[in-house]
Amino acid sequence: MDLSEVARLLDRKWNDDIVPRLVDYVKIPAKSPAFDPSWSAHGELDAVIKAAHAWCARQPIKDLKLEIVCLPGKTPCLYFEVPDTERLLA
Repeated sequence: MDLSEVARLLDRKWNDDIVPRLVDYVKIPAKSPAFDPSWSAHGELDAVIKAAHAWCARQPIKDLKLEIVCLPGKTPCLYFEVPDTERLLA
């Protein structure tokens, strides 16, 4: 394995894919009810969580399980689970 190629791939993924998404995320005006009591009605957090779910689902991660968890009155949460390496190699 060429570690310099792995580093270039990770750098490219980080700079071209992840950083722009983080920049877009911090522009969202409501991160919690403390910032915007009407966050649910405004829908920004629902749009963000759906976009994050879609992005995660496109990643080539074996056995990735994704779920958007929504509890009444609470901001949505993206839950994900990936089996440990030993299980994947077994």
